[in-house]
Amino acid sequence: MKKVNLSSFVGGPLAFFLFMMAISLPVFSAEAKQAATADEGMVRLEEKWGIKPLTIRLTGADHFLDFRFLVLDSEKAKPVLERGKKAYLMDQGSGKVFNVPVTKLGPLRGTTVKPKEGKQYIILFGNSDKSIHRGSRVSVIIGEFKAENLMVQ
Repeated sequence: MKKVNLSSFVGGPLAFFLFMMAISLPVFSAEAKQAATADEGMVRLEEKWGIKPLTIRLTGADHFLDFRFLVLDSEKAKPVLERGKKAYLMDQGSGKVFNVPVTKLGPLRGTTVKPKEGKQYIILFGNSDKSIHRGSRVSVIIGEFKAENLMVQ
């Protein structure tokens, strides 16, 4: 009976696997740093503005972007939900600005004098030229409030 040397079967693929991991390690660490920075930014938003961004999604056959956020602190969130504050979205790749569409009933965004803690609010941004796609990075700006590096789902 012939003996089979397992090191020839395991050594080659194992060495290849370790080599590939060593090459991709800097990529993983860069993504981890970016995720940690994004998390820190979200914590700062929550502390300063009392708002937690939840999602930003394409909707209406990709003609609109649906931004949803949760109010954590009603007093801090008041300036963001004021009716007079201009809200817009900026594509981080191109710098292009997208506004809130206005209908006969007013802008397509939630506003209130007394925000309620634990309640979700919605803002729709126009994307009529469909230049923003899933995976795009955007910023939402409402007056002084700025949520950056949000990924469109």
